[in-house]
Amino acid sequence: MLQPKLDDIPLAERENILRAFFKEGKDGALHSYPSQNKKKLVVLANLATQFESDKTYTELEINLKLKSRFEDFATLRRDLVEFSFFERSPDCKEYRRHQ
Repeated sequence: MLQPKLDDIPLAERENILRAFFKEGKDGALHSYPSQNKKKLVVLANLATQFESDKTYTELEINLKLKSRFEDFATLRRDLVEFSFFERSPDCKEYRRHQ
């Protein structure tokens, strides 16, 4: 199954998704994690903005940032890789955000 592309989701719809899942605002905690890929994509794109592009992060650094936003940080970390916001080193110790 093909994953949706962020640019294919209208801006108004993205904003509605963010309001539904980040009840205290885009920089606040993630209230719940969506099951639909389109909504996951929008949520993950928002979370990815807290990381610098082309900087290498350790798994611990990723975990700490994500844990401050949602308790199931491991799922978020895996999905950030799955949805191509990050690439992971073969030994899974380093992560790098795509631009």
